[in-house]
Amino acid sequence: MSDRKKLFPAEPEIKMSTPCADLERDIAKLTGEKEFRIFSIFPADNPRIAILIRDDFVLRLEQADSEPESKVFFAGQTTELGTRLKDKAEDHKPIGERFEVIGLEESGWQKGRAGMLYRDLVQDRAGGRLIASHVKVSEAGETPDYVHFHDIDFQIIYCIAGTCRLVYEDQGDVLEFRAGDCVLQPPGIRHRVLDCSEGFEVLELASPAEHITYADHELQLPNSHIDVERKYRDQKFHFHRARASESESPAEIQISDLGFATPSAERVSAERFTLPATPESTIRRLPDPAIFVYLTDGEVDAAYGDNSAARIKTGSALFCSGEQELTLQATEDPASGILFQLAL
Repeated sequence: MSDRKKLFPAEPEIKMSTPCADLERDIAKLTGEKEFRIFSIFPADNPRIAILIRDDFVLRLEQADSEPESKVFFAGQTTELGTRLKDKAEDHKPIGERFEVIGLEESGWQKGRAGMLYRDLVQDRAGGRLIASHVKVSEAGETPDYVHFHDIDFQIIYCIAGTCRLVYEDQGDVLEFRAGDCVLQPPGIRHRVLDCSEGFEVLELASPAEHITYADHELQLPNSHIDVERKYRDQKFHFHRARASESESPAEIQISDLGFATPSAERVSAERFTLPATPESTIRRLPDPAIFVYLTDGEVDAAYGDNSAARIKTGSALFCSGEQELTLQATEDPASGILFQLAL
């Protein structure tokens, strides 16, 4: 049996398909009083399609611009959503040469899965190859989440502010996720967000940009089985806990590898950096093929090759790709952030 068949369910046969003007409202109604269960959501940051199941009845909902006058029926068809997404992935545009800076509040927020708010940090999502999202919760307390998993090539989450409690399949007890922590969620790992503090925010990077999120209504987390070495496809779960020393003000450049290259099968590497404002304290990296930077403190002058330059401030992000060198130098003492090398 292939890894995909072990991790992901077969697409069910649709009994009815219908457009709806308010997908969130209709999902809540159907999973509440009508006792349907979510099978899958697509995509997580701005859901357009939901597959719901009750007994052997499979319902497909799709976001529409207005309230439909009638429902559309299909018989004997599978959702084919996974197949169509795989075909679409083959048509992703080349990334090419890019140097993009996104400010703290420059792009709009939209409501996504489980009541979370999302904003994009990379223009056109790198041709469909990457979604880089700034995510925050609208309300503190218990999160309206359920055990779920994603059909992805990779997904990495960095905690910007606040705390939350999560549970992961085969990884033991509840995990407290705090500012500065970072986690690699391999494809297919079941997980759930339990609750969040006020002001909880994360940075989320995932490829491809649009992917299916599936629900798992059978598995209860945390589960009793522990297998921290388990591989999901060719990746392993990896959690990096921020150390107190990483937030101190150094007299010289500090760079720490967060250890994601091997667990992600070389898809992602991550470095936390702190730069004093001295000429010799400069980070130099070649995109391989892409780099994403998020600045947590201070200001940095970023340059890509000889022709592109920008000043990055706290809470801003940078994305670049191509064959020229990226340099980062602090303008204030110190400047800190996290740099991801991405194999897209």
